Amino acid sequence: MKKLAIMMSMVLVAGMANALSFYTTDFTTADGMSNDLLSAQAQWEAQSGYVVTDAEGDGILISTNDWGRAKLWPSLVMTSELLETNKVVITTDFWYGNHDASHGGTAAKIGISDTAENTGGDIVQVGSELKTFNNGVNWAGWYDLNNFQGTNSWIRWTAEIVKSTVVGEFSVKSSFSNLTESVIIKDNVLITVVNSNAYNAAKVNVGIRTGNVGGVKETKWDNFKVEIFEKPLESVIWEDDFNDLADGASVQYRGNWELLGNNEKWMGYNGYAMQRPGFSTNKTGASWGGVYNETPIQPLAGETVVVEFDWRVFTDGDKNNSYLDFGMQTNLWDGIWANRLSSYAQSDHTPMSFRMEQRFGGGFRPVFYETTNAVYLSTWDDALFGIGPAGGDNTSDTMRVTYTLEKTTTENIWYIDLSVSNKSTGATASIDEIKVDNATWYNLQNHYFYGSSFNDLADGTEGNEYDNFVVSMRSQDPADALPAGVIIDEDFNDLVDGAFLDSDREWDPLNSTGDHFVTTNGVATCWPSEGLGYNWRGEMNTFSTITDVEVGDTIEIDFDTQLYLRKGLINKTMLDVLLSTNYVNAGMAYNSDHAMGIRFDEKAAGDLRIETYKDSIAADDVLTSLTNLGTVAVSGATTTEWCHVTYTLEKSATADEWITDVTISNTVSGFSTGVSDVSFTQAATYNADELFFAFYGASNYDSTNGVSVDNLLVKHIVPALDGYDLWAENNGVTDPAGHNDADGINNWGEWVLNGDPNLTSDVGVVPVIAGTDYMFSVRNDPAVGYALMTTEDLVTGTWITGGVTVVALDDFEMSEISETVTDSGSGKIFVKLYLEQQD
Repeated sequence: MKKLAIMMSMVLVAGMANALSFYTTDFTTADGMSNDLLSAQAQWEAQSGYVVTDAEGDGILISTNDWGRAKLWPSLVMTSELLETNKVVITTDFWYGNHDASHGGTAAKIGISDTAENTGGDIVQVGSELKTFNNGVNWAGWYDLNNFQGTNSWIRWTAEIVKSTVVGEFSVKSSFSNLTESVIIKDNVLITVVNSNAYNAAKVNVGIRTGNVGGVKETKWDNFKVEIFEKPLESVIWEDDFNDLADGASVQYRGNWELLGNNEKWMGYNGYAMQRPGFSTNKTGASWGGVYNETPIQPLAGETVVVEFDWRVFTDGDKNNSYLDFGMQTNLWDGIWANRLSSYAQSDHTPMSFRMEQRFGGGFRPVFYETTNAVYLSTWDDALFGIGPAGGDNTSDTMRVTYTLEKTTTENIWYIDLSVSNKSTGATASIDEIKVDNATWYNLQNHYFYGSSFNDLADGTEGNEYDNFVVSMRSQDPADALPAGVIIDEDFNDLVDGAFLDSDREWDPLNSTGDHFVTTNGVATCWPSEGLGYNWRGEMNTFSTITDVEVGDTIEIDFDTQLYLRKGLINKTMLDVLLSTNYVNAGMAYNSDHAMGIRFDEKAAGDLRIETYKDSIAADDVLTSLTNLGTVAVSGATTTEWCHVTYTLEKSATADEWITDVTISNTVSGFSTGVSDVSFTQAATYNADELFFAFYGASNYDSTNGVSVDNLLVKHIVPALDGYDLWAENNGVTDPAGHNDADGINNWGEWVLNGDPNLTSDVGVVPVIAGTDYMFSVRNDPAVGYALMTTEDLVTGTWITGGVTVVALDDFEMSEISETVTDSGSGKIFVKLYLEQQD
């Protein structure tokens, strides 16, 4: 446990598993509260409608304001970095009285907001919401109090808030139980909340909001608690080892298991779940038997569902008719027996399923089903499973099956993996990265694991046995995340020799369908004569794109390359590196009107040229002898040393203009040459919301020439914030002319005077007069100009403004300044400080 550095008056309690810190109050005087307005309590800022009272013998918070707002401020302020790796859990008891439904009644919120919001804004931007609805009206994200077991009830209300890896989104899980009736109303209901203000805020704080409309007299709050938990990298959703399942008992009668509609079931046998009809007097299931687990699985974008279980299959020497279907189904049966779901791998409600299909000729074939669409995969032989039909061994070893579903941060995209491992021999086989593109399934909140199995051998000895289920959710390890600003970091080492680059999820082919660059020894190569790719074809990374490039930002592309110049002829070996506004397979090339890039080729015998271009090839920018690149004779031809290339594009303040630098260096000799400040205009890429990286390799002479690429690094570099921009981000403000704390000094003025833009009582360093000296402090920022305004009569006098002095220093520290002021003989003078923002 650790205390958050930015928090004040945090209470830490030993023994809270994984809790970093929390705030709690029961609103009693014993807890330090007073019978007074909430705004009078330490750590709270609130409107007058919230009153703390011990009048009922137990401290409670009562809200009587039509739209009351309150927040924990400044004691509980959480940084954006904190939310990246932690979740916020808010728990409170809530009571609402009778209401007039025709006027909307009661509404309440708990959650977080950015610190820029004060009593004038919505104090809860992301969180959980309750409301009484009338005439069947409902809004997404609200829960209807009319269904919460009646009025005059205390409700235990919990909201778990997690910042998503999808920009602008949070996930919120809400749970409600009626304490008065001892009834669980809703449990772990998941919604997605989109709010860019809270998502991008440097800091957020916790708040509550209550609306009492149309005759509602009051709502009450008690036992308010805020906990901050570290998000685990992996957490178990449910598990079952069936050890307490009696022989002959059906799995469907256990806790969260339910019988499917496809006939018989899985039965207990010696601590396993078994579907093997006729095997014992207890009858362990029949032909198609299946169950599903009613525990909802709720992956967020960037999370992976991991399903693991042990499996043994019982076959027959003459027939191979065993099947095992498993995967995710999208809904539960409606409670009417006739409508009970029948789930198979090819069902329309089982979108991502596998079938382990025993072949008549031996072995098992894994088949992936995207509902009815079957993808037939290679057959795994009997030896993998420890089956030896020729020797009369028709029972497999125990196999550990691992089925994973990754919900990517790319909208609508899943990746599905399957692996099996023989627990006796260690033999393994896997199916990796099956891509599923489906908006409906991607946006579903709940998925449910199911399993169905089958055999049709008359004597019933064939079948399946299951044990040791573990279903967990795995988040991306922050240690594996790319550093800020890095878009692509690819060394190709994770691809096996001979693998085509476009077989990797991140890469797609350009200029032609089929296979292009091939990986060998951890390098991507297009060298047709060596069997490594094909002529004039490329690859585009469609998985990681460059977005939100602003004026002043720089795109930097670094990579290593080697050219194979076998015939020594000009314009026969080329490498293009480019950025495009979109991905168009067959139509994509260097001369597209939505692309910009650089080309390397042999212009004349022994000379390498590099050209920058947009739309089409332009003038030569770099021309150097190939000997500078360390050419090496190979089989009577030429190969360069490995060279390092740095290619940058800065988005200019001039409309549609890019400024380019290119450097190429011999990694062996250290020779380096390049060109800088090459400018060009292209509206398509300049105004694009998204840019795709791609590269081409070309060999235009009987496939003998080629290129290799390695150690690719693509970065989006944003200039570091300083001055007002850095201060504004740290304080959660944006508009310099805004008045976040409504104290009469705008945000820019607070910056200049070293004030707090979120605290009315802190306007910064206040000027003072000592004799004839007027002393004040301003920020060392050349954007600041100041002058003194004076008058000798506040009633009839005119304010005279002196000459404006522009601050010369630029270290953004505060400087004390003293100016002498004198009157004209009246014996009095009044002075004001005038501040002026410079261009």
